[in-house]
Amino acid sequence: MSFLSVMDLSRNNLTGIIPRSIGKCSFLKVLDLGNNSLSGEIPSSMDQLNQLKSSHLNDNLISGNLPASLKNLLSLETLDLGMNNLEGTLPLWLGEGFTGLRILNLRSNAFSGGIIFDFSNLTLLQVLDLGENNLSGRIPTSLRDLKAMAQEQMINKYLLYGQYRGAYYEENLVVNLKNLEILR
Repeated sequence: MSFLSVMDLSRNNLTGIIPRSIGKCSFLKVLDLGNNSLSGEIPSSMDQLNQLKSSHLNDNLISGNLPASLKNLLSLETLDLGMNNLEGTLPLWLGEGFTGLRILNLRSNAFSGGIIFDFSNLTLLQVLDLGENNLSGRIPTSLRDLKAMAQEQMINKYLLYGQYRGAYYEENLVVNLKNLEILR
């Protein structure tokens, strides 16, 4: 499994924890375990997935804090951890190393405290969803640096991964805008 580039096990009835051995899939570009019943914490071994571009662990029962090991995923373009039981404060490193990040979804968790990380390095970010948490304080002025959100986006051909027999894994994200749903 070391040459596996796309792992999509989403929308099943998987239970248990994400195994530490996931870190041995060193060529993995897409990890989609969303919409299951996975529990426990995000394994620190994920920091070995240095080619990972897209991580969907959304709609599970994952708990704990965001592990600092995630900051080593410098190729990440999509980080979708929405609708879990994650808690703690949003770490400063969220705004540091993810210069290629386009989608950050941390919606519907139990994060608390302020939004204290700097957005100025996230110049390619197009979707930021921190809704339905327990965040407080001021909205950071560095949000003005999110210029990719202000530009009209054409088809996101850069969000296609892992060609297999002429087919690709394509990003899929539901964005809620004032009670409207847009499927992408």
